[in-house]
Amino acid sequence: MDKPIQNIQDLPLDIAGEIFSHLQSPADLLHVAQASKSVYFVAIRLLYRNIRYDTVNQFSCNLSFWNNGTIPNIVDVPRSVVIGRHFGQSLCPENTMTFLSSSPDAYDSSDDDFLPTLPQLRKLLLSFPKLEKLVFQQVRINSDVHHLLGQLSPTLRVLAFENCSFIINSYGVDASNLSNLNVKQLCITGNHPGRSTGMHSQPVILAHLPAGFSDSLPIHLDMYSILIRSPRVESLCLEWNVACAGRFSRNHRVPTPAFANLKHLEVRFGMRNHAMWNAESNSGETKMFLMTTFARLLAPCNRLTELVLFGYIPGLGGRSDKPVLPALRSYTGPIDFLKSSLRHCTLIEKLIFPDAIKDIDAAMLHALPYNASQSVQHFEISVERWDLEVLYAVSMELPSLQVLKIKYEYGYPDEDMLISFGPEFLSRLPSIDVFHLYRPDDDVDDLRGLGIYSHLSKFTNPPLNHPREYVIPKTRTSYKPNDSRRRKQITTDVDSDDDTESDTTLPTTSHATTLARKRNCPSAVSRQNRSTSYNSTMGAGSSLQGSSANTTGPPRLFANWNTSLASDNFPSSVPNDLASTSFPFEPLSSTSCNHRPIRMLPKPSVPDLGPCGRPDAHENLASWEKYTPELREVRLVDAFVWRRAGVGDPWCKRELREDPAKDGARDAYCRFCGKGVRFMNEDDEDPFIF
Repeated sequence: MDKPIQNIQDLPLDIAGEIFSHLQSPADLLHVAQASKSVYFVAIRLLYRNIRYDTVNQFSCNLSFWNNGTIPNIVDVPRSVVIGRHFGQSLCPENTMTFLSSSPDAYDSSDDDFLPTLPQLRKLLLSFPKLEKLVFQQVRINSDVHHLLGQLSPTLRVLAFENCSFIINSYGVDASNLSNLNVKQLCITGNHPGRSTGMHSQPVILAHLPAGFSDSLPIHLDMYSILIRSPRVESLCLEWNVACAGRFSRNHRVPTPAFANLKHLEVRFGMRNHAMWNAESNSGETKMFLMTTFARLLAPCNRLTELVLFGYIPGLGGRSDKPVLPALRSYTGPIDFLKSSLRHCTLIEKLIFPDAIKDIDAAMLHALPYNASQSVQHFEISVERWDLEVLYAVSMELPSLQVLKIKYEYGYPDEDMLISFGPEFLSRLPSIDVFHLYRPDDDVDDLRGLGIYSHLSKFTNPPLNHPREYVIPKTRTSYKPNDSRRRKQITTDVDSDDDTESDTTLPTTSHATTLARKRNCPSAVSRQNRSTSYNSTMGAGSSLQGSSANTTGPPRLFANWNTSLASDNFPSSVPNDLASTSFPFEPLSSTSCNHRPIRMLPKPSVPDLGPCGRPDAHENLASWEKYTPELREVRLVDAFVWRRAGVGDPWCKRELREDPAKDGARDAYCRFCGKGVRFMNEDDEDPFIF
């Protein structure tokens, strides 16, 4: 008789790996890895499947883990690597810095001097034979980074350049090796080229140059040099503005033949709404230029099935009875573009309008595809104020719906309306199985200021270090500027009421950074460069963040200073006399040197949800079942959803949001000694120091 399993060490390795793979936090995996040696070899491989480097300090501390060779075949584990903003700035020497135009404080955050890190990064990336995803966030792409792409593993399938700046060199670049990339998903945003000078340079606007002249300019590292040499792309994300449209119109090699094989296209426009469209595109000629060039981009996309547009563009500049995208099945974007250019698409099954719609009757009558009543099965819409007419219009025009999601910002349906939903509306939707009608909480979305909704994008990676994340309280620091550029101070651009009243400012360097330079080591992470990612300390000082980080909410707070494992070249700790970083949406309590845990205050709940927020609101579902027997999921508030397995099964409540107070209850940071602490239990007297 087999011996019964009494502890975690007795589990077979394949079963243990399957269990550990469902853990949601890299910190949980780290704790599991410390149970025993056998469990360690299973958990550490799961922990290193998705790696993220946000700072030079994280990368430098993690190099020893890859070099010591204690874990066999560990280089076969990584599948995803994300190069964060502040680490990516060290890949480009300071004499070729350029503007990161999408980030207001990127000018000063790139002033720190870094030791060359690209050779080590190149060696590390090329040692991963099974790498599938590589992401650069707000990185200055120079010729060395450009050449690195063609040397990557042929298993690479996802390549992303999020808000990157491509440096214009005065010499030609042999980019023929990029043709061997087997990339299926490509994201290129923030395409603001700059010149390789010793000073920051303004983006080059190519739309105002005469035709045929731009090809003679020394522009070799831009979005199209990568796009042209990626013939196998099936999912593409681009940024579209006057500069991109001008470069596109003068390049005879785009659109490439690969556009005929595109299945998913996401385009991010610089104009948020109709008012911004009229303000920025103030001339009729410029508006027509943007629309006609975009029509040229869409012309060869005959197999495109999903189109996502963030921002605003009214249409393609002309009217035609023929469908522009004959195979289109899903559309997400402004309703004006659908009304003017896509009404002849007969295969559309999914419609999502991210921005709030004021006139629901006009939208349902004059903007939907002509055969929407037979084809549309998934419909998501946002309205400013709850109105019963919304359900009337939707149920009358779209009777074939299977998924209906309605968000409203103000008001709520009363109890009589909830009871009458079944006979009045749901009875007209016999095929519906998912019904959402709720007022969302104020989600923290770092891309919302750019007109992008993270939950609707296929190309967002956590976190995107948007400037609004960082708020530093005023404090006295020993700060000595080195040149005229360092004398500037920037003010954090934050939407929070708490932060706008504080008028916070932060310097561009710190005493810790200066002290690190004197020790001839990589510069200490400055206050604005401090990452909130968790520094794992397995092996010989590894530091990474897993893929389970929050993508739509504020980043979770983890201690970010590695002090337990020191080396000769990279000191483990640097004296820190700065205040701890706080976030506008998650205020932190002050901490002293006794390692008291930092606790994040819970977010305020949405006030007065009406009968939808009552504990007995699910009792209305019993009356709805008579008219919609296939109904499986109902969401009336933002916090939870009601679900059932099948017809006749009981409804079960599932929480959709974790208690924010639990996320940071076990993290602490000592301002005096700079040590990070993870409390294994709130009552433990001996914390685990890393």
